[in-house]
Amino acid sequence: MISVLIVVLGASTAFSFGYLKRRLEQAGADYRDTKAKIVPLRKDYWLAWWAATKVGFWVFAVGFILAVWVFHAAKQ
Repeated sequence: MISVLIVVLGASTAFSFGYLKRRLEQAGADYRDTKAKIVPLRKDYWLAWWAATKVGFWVFAVGFILAVWVFHAAKQ
């Protein structure tokens, strides 16, 4: 009976350590993968931000010009 208990405890311990080792290796691989993607993702973020800023500026400029035009036409 004691030998069965030792085998079960040994097997569960070996399985747990194997599982934890695999999870640790996967976490390290995910970390390295994410770290390698940060620079391109950051570059894409700023490119999108500047594109949105430019579009917003032009929408504001055209809207402002149209508003001035309408108010000027209304005064005449």
